[in-house]
Amino acid sequence: YGAAAYDAANAIIKALAKAYGEGKSGQDLRNEVTKEVQDSNFDGVTGHISFDQFGDTNSKVLTVYTVKGGKFVPAKTGTFK
Repeated sequence: YGAAAYDAANAIIKALAKAYGEGKSGQDLRNEVTKEVQDSNFDGVTGHISFDQFGDTNSKVLTVYTVKGGKFVPAKTGTFK
């Protein structure tokens, strides 16, 4: 999950940089950060990072895990259609 967390953190950092650069504070800053995260559009380590109108990621790569020997191991990775 490290790579996904890295991309998520970068989406927030990029949004904060844009929103804070506009000199906003308080609730206005919070609203602007939310908007900027929703408008994220960059290439991260897990692929292209962007969101649809519902706030869901446009990257539909999913991994199904199974338990073997008491550990989670990837069973299948593919693109959700």
